[in-house]
Amino acid sequence: MEPLQSSNGCRAQVAPGAWWWILPSLLVIVATHLAIPQPDEPVFYGDENRHVMTGVFFRDALADQPVTHLKQYAESYYVQYPALGLLIWPPLFHFVEGALMSVFGTSYLVGQVTVAVFSFLACVYLNRLISRTHGRGVAAVVVLLFALTPLVFVYSHQVMLEMPTLAFCLAATFYFVRYLDESRRCDIYAAAIASACAALTRFDAVYLLPMFGILILARSQFSILWRREVLAAAAVALLMVIPFYAVAATQVGALHSRQASQSVVPETAAQTLLERLLYYPASIPHQTGLLFAVAAILGVIELRRWERRRENLPYVAMLLATWLTFTPIAEQDERHAIYWVPALALLAWSGVTSISRCRYRVVLRPVLIALLLGTTVSAAIKVPSPNISGYRAAAQWVLDQSPEPNRFLFDGWLDGNFTYHVRHLDPQRRHTVLRGDKLFYGFICVPSTDFAEYATNEQEMLDILYRFDPAFVVVEDPLGLDIPTAERLRDVLRDHPERFELATEIPVTGRCGTLSDYSLKIYRNLKRNPQPTDGVQFEVKGLNRSVSS
Repeated sequence: MEPLQSSNGCRAQVAPGAWWWILPSLLVIVATHLAIPQPDEPVFYGDENRHVMTGVFFRDALADQPVTHLKQYAESYYVQYPALGLLIWPPLFHFVEGALMSVFGTSYLVGQVTVAVFSFLACVYLNRLISRTHGRGVAAVVVLLFALTPLVFVYSHQVMLEMPTLAFCLAATFYFVRYLDESRRCDIYAAAIASACAALTRFDAVYLLPMFGILILARSQFSILWRREVLAAAAVALLMVIPFYAVAATQVGALHSRQASQSVVPETAAQTLLERLLYYPASIPHQTGLLFAVAAILGVIELRRWERRRENLPYVAMLLATWLTFTPIAEQDERHAIYWVPALALLAWSGVTSISRCRYRVVLRPVLIALLLGTTVSAAIKVPSPNISGYRAAAQWVLDQSPEPNRFLFDGWLDGNFTYHVRHLDPQRRHTVLRGDKLFYGFICVPSTDFAEYATNEQEMLDILYRFDPAFVVVEDPLGLDIPTAERLRDVLRDHPERFELATEIPVTGRCGTLSDYSLKIYRNLKRNPQPTDGVQFEVKGLNRSVSS
């Protein structure tokens, strides 16, 4: 995919037949994804239901067009459906997802397809980058390795932000490398816009800054920093990013700063310096598979070959920038290092070719590559994918029992699943979901962080239930978490049959993390309040203030 026009022109042609090199790889990738069972509900990491529900929010906002009162609209919407990720994550992916939902509906499948499109774009730009540095044949193999590594494979069919961000990062890298090579103005603007889009998808995109810096330093091209088009492109990127980042800094900046500096999850903060430095390198076998990791190590040894130094620089920059960016951040998670998987895929290919340089290489090399691909695919499809069913059935049940607008109170870990299905199955948006961890207690991310109790005894709980008057109370039982306030709520529902009737119990099938073997108990509220409180107000821990409808 070499450009046919250099200098400052912006036209580029794709050589005839270039797509045929990558088409077989894409077909294998798609077939592998279709061959495995897909999740029924958005439960991945506990974040996935928020990503889907935030897409639904943008779909509804596009329909309602609350231009003059956007903040009030967002808060009212959150009070009605308290399972959004506004400001916690940048909005670009959710906006795209919401736009597609405006056309195709609010199903979970639309979110999955949106991620699949970004995964496809990631493969396309990785193919373009490696075709430029190492040739089309290498690119076809490396794209296949990249897409079938366990980490990339899993995140390509979950509604999460890693693959969309990686797609924009690879696009930015391709255009930046081409600008360094050819100084075409359109490339630096494309790199800047792709970088801004990555930053508006996930905060992880900050990794692009050290990566670009490493490339400039290694190639000794400092003079480009003062070029007019580079400064103008940087200004364009900043103008795209600053409005959202300024709002996020004022509203949830303290929470993000805390996550970066000390983590809101105590378990991840209790690490020695050595453990922190080695965390991401040690996670490579789990990200890619063991044989893949061994091949990548051999590929690192191959980097000593000086004649390929220039071609390998973008991938060395990916490795260093990923490690430098995410190692200091307190909240460590192997998914943050997804940005170096493209480089690892190239290194794995390089490692395989390095051990097949012999008189039998014509036969040995394809065999080794096939073995590497086979073990990588095997490792990918063996990764257990969270798959739970039951929340849709619970939402459908309470909606069937509620011909008039009602409130439903939910208490449990996967409140976002129930909330999403209530909204998805109620397109008129007549009903409201209340959350137990907003009315009776609250915390940030995990119960051990900033836990607050709003109802300290049984009578206070009964008063809250009467004041807000939910028609049904839905609880995960057993909860599976050590939250005494939540257990007290279950005791209240069970010990007062005169007020709460156990109407039905829906088993939850499947598994999500440590959650398994439980059911959703649905209690009918028998003592209704003829004059329930009109509005709903509760504290949002991340905002350090209350929101109301």
